[in-house]
Amino acid sequence: MVLTGQSNEAFIEQIQNIHRRTPIDIIIDYLWGNTAELLLTALKGYGSYQHKTRFVSVGSVTGDIIQLSAENLRSVDLQLSGSGLGSWTREEMSLLFKEIIPEMFQLAAEHKLKIDTVEVPLQDIEKIWEMKSQNGKRLVIAI
Repeated sequence: MVLTGQSNEAFIEQIQNIHRRTPIDIIIDYLWGNTAELLLTALKGYGSYQHKTRFVSVGSVTGDIIQLSAENLRSVDLQLSGSGLGSWTREEMSLLFKEIIPEMFQLAAEHKLKIDTVEVPLQDIEKIWEMKSQNGKRLVIAI
């Protein structure tokens, strides 16, 4: 378990140790701020092959802005993205909940909404981790 209440140096060292033993595939970050800076620093490579890591920002509990070293960014095989409704305006949220979602459910109930999917059982998740979407089909992991 990684504790965020420790010193920055101890936190970075702990993440680096974890990453060396079992390379980190994905980070889902609800904190951002200083914690994200420390995580990204811990992933920094030193001239050799780097394991690809996906970093998904979901929240910003500890701050909305980070400083990211260009050297650090160049040394990591990193996919950085965000996920969440927090960046939507009130008008967009209102439209989503008052019009889009009700219409979507109505179309689904009338069998007029069809989404092409590829279903994969959870136990096969490793086999499809890097799989590209197939002609716009959505990947569904069956639990």
